[in-house]
Amino acid sequence: PEILVISGDGFESLELTAPFQANAEDVVSATVAASEVRTIEGEIHDIIDDGRTYIVRQGYNAEAHITFANINPEEYGGLEIPGGRGSKSIRYDSDLQHFFDEKTVAVTCHGPQVLSESGVLEGHEIMCWPTMRADFEQAGAEY
Repeated sequence: PEILVISGDGFESLELTAPFQANAEDVVSATVAASEVRTIEGEIHDIIDDGRTYIVRQGYNAEAHITFANINPEEYGGLEIPGGRGSKSIRYDSDLQHFFDEKTVAVTCHGPQVLSESGVLEGHEIMCWPTMRADFEQAGAEY
């Protein structure tokens, strides 16, 4: 199946690359979408200090193949939203809000920020970065 990966600058590199590892094993194929067709910048967040803080390092970049405005939901079997600061940078993009309730969605870390704007978290159980818990509970999700 074709998976759509949506993100913006500051995505967590290791979370965005998972679908492409599966693609290399002929499990799925993946397309990256962003607000513009361009290179989006990844980051690696190294947890330090017994998990109380982290260091941000330059991560792997990714090429966005399609814009949010040009996404046709019928072409994709699922959606992945990696975490990192990329989720924060795209969460209010109105071109993203039209198809989340129709797809299987995999989100990690800060990724649910994008879904909270579409209203689809209500009644769903989620996992996220602990500091995001209150935001998602306010959107109706169960932590």
